[in-house]
Amino acid sequence: GDAEDDQEEYLVDTYGSQLESTVLKAGHHGSASSSSGAFLDTVQPAAVVISSAYDSQYGHPNDEVLERLSDRSIP
Repeated sequence: GDAEDDQEEYLVDTYGSQLESTVLKAGHHGSASSSSGAFLDTVQPAAVVISSAYDSQYGHPNDEVLERLSDRSIP
């Protein structure tokens, strides 16, 4: 859902490698405060799905998130 970086940090600290998944739904519509590098590195998804309106008035998905995905070769 709407998990942001503080919730992601909790999940990484609490569950670690148990979070590994093939597909990840990005938190908070791909906002800059979600899908942190540490979270992506822990989950190790092969693909990420971002739920967001086309041309979102809120700027979702955020370019930083898209860059984090690109840097990890995650479609």
